[in-house]
Amino acid sequence: MLAGNLYFYDHPESVNGVIAFDQQFLADILRVTGTIELDGDPFPINFGNINAVMRSTKIPPVEERTLPDYERKALISKICNALMEKLFSGDIRPERLFTLFLKALNEHHLLLQVDSPSITSLLARHRWDGAVRPEQGDFLMVVDTNVGANKTNAVVKSSLSYDVDLTKPAAPIGSLTVVHKNNAARVIVIGRI
Repeated sequence: MLAGNLYFYDHPESVNGVIAFDQQFLADILRVTGTIELDGDPFPINFGNINAVMRSTKIPPVEERTLPDYERKALISKICNALMEKLFSGDIRPERLFTLFLKALNEHHLLLQVDSPSITSLLARHRWDGAVRPEQGDFLMVVDTNVGANKTNAVVKSSLSYDVDLTKPAAPIGSLTVVHKNNAARVIVIGRI
């Protein structure tokens, strides 16, 4: 998996697998674990405000960005650490977690890659590995991702239209148009990012 290769650029040790999840999974897991509190953060985080909290890291106050130890992705580590503490506390019923993980795997909000042939086979059999598989006939897959913490895609409206010209049925012509419109307010940033 690409994420494992990217990790290797900055770390001498290899990984045995990769767990990838999106913001929807984060909200869903907070629905199960309940509110978390982060050191140094006056506001508790829950499933109802996690998206706003994540978006707030997009443009923090200038005084924070100019600090020499500022790390814009530090919030993600803090959230994950707080969640892991809750998950391993023993206070959450395993059935609720199993149901959540199964739903997230089926909806592809959670993807797993493990360096084990038997587990890899299990993940592929249930289509939990994120693979794109060949299918019969034509298909269209438009991939749009935002892997950063800024979550700019929340303010980008995407649309697509696919037209097929069947004037010559033996040689149809397809045309795809993908439009992205950034609806963000214009912001001028001064200082280091």
